[in-house]
Amino acid sequence: NIETGAVVQIEEVSEGNIAEVTQRIPLPANGRVSVEQTGESVMLVSVSETTHNLLTLTPTDDATVRALPDALPDSPVVFDFVTNGGAGGAAGADPAGTDFDPSIAGDTVTVGGLTATIVDVTSLEYDVSGPLPEATGNILSSAAGDGVSTNVSGQDALGINNPSINNSDFDLIGNGSDSADFNPGETVTFTFDYAVQFTAIELESVEAADSFDVLVDGVAVLETTGEDAFLDLSGLAGLTIAAGSEITFAVDGVLETANDGPATSLRIETFTVDIVAAPAPTILGDVDLDGDVDFSDIPVFVDRLLSGVFQAEADIDQNNIVDFSDISPFTAILLGL
Repeated sequence: NIETGAVVQIEEVSEGNIAEVTQRIPLPANGRVSVEQTGESVMLVSVSETTHNLLTLTPTDDATVRALPDALPDSPVVFDFVTNGGAGGAAGADPAGTDFDPSIAGDTVTVGGLTATIVDVTSLEYDVSGPLPEATGNILSSAAGDGVSTNVSGQDALGINNPSINNSDFDLIGNGSDSADFNPGETVTFTFDYAVQFTAIELESVEAADSFDVLVDGVAVLETTGEDAFLDLSGLAGLTIAAGSEITFAVDGVLETANDGPATSLRIETFTVDIVAAPAPTILGDVDLDGDVDFSDIPVFVDRLLSGVFQAEADIDQNNIVDFSDISPFTAILLGL
């Protein structure tokens, strides 16, 4: 029900008219409004659901200044892991700054203006009380305070330090290092403060049985097995990973001893990303794309409505079609309801 006194706004939105308001009147008690319409004209009648207090606005010297977004850091950004030297790369880094050596949940490393924040580091828990270490089935988590951390080893590459087992015990069940390698069941999860695309991931100590996965927000986007130190990133080609998305590097497989076969463990030597601009958010109703929803959007909205051309800003009810069902919510946004 529309209240008596609600504002009725009548606008000429024909071609060549930019939302010319012809009448702005309160709704009478009988709920009827008369509109004079000339031939070939298009009128838009908007009625608010409730009464409004009309305010007269006068210009002042005050203004709101919108800050332009900061320029994006230069690409590419290379995280090149160096023992006790940070994650410096082609875009530069502060060798004395916080790095991945070691890092736990909450730590950050910044390279070339791009900051990575560690979300979690995980590993399998081992029971070393028996003749041979055995996995307990539990997952150790840095975020849970279990002491798992990343580690940049003497090979200048990134691995994970598992606190539940030492290298001597690990040698009994696996051909690798528990403190310096990524071993099966181990992961590191981190975020970036800008949207990125991976362009290279270089691994070290890679054998045929090694399996390396990349997940974004828990969904696998790259699964690879083999001896190629430079990963085939076709699974990541063109994938823009939004700022704040959780990126996980994970190693799968079965441990092999030196006698059984090659090690199912590896290290990350470098990875490279390009920083990409995040897409501008869609402002529903801003059909003329000037950053605001106002009367200048009306003729463009009407054009999209009549032509059937889809535009996200005109799809107010967000059903992927621009049609007459968008008129009412468009008017509500326009009137600030």
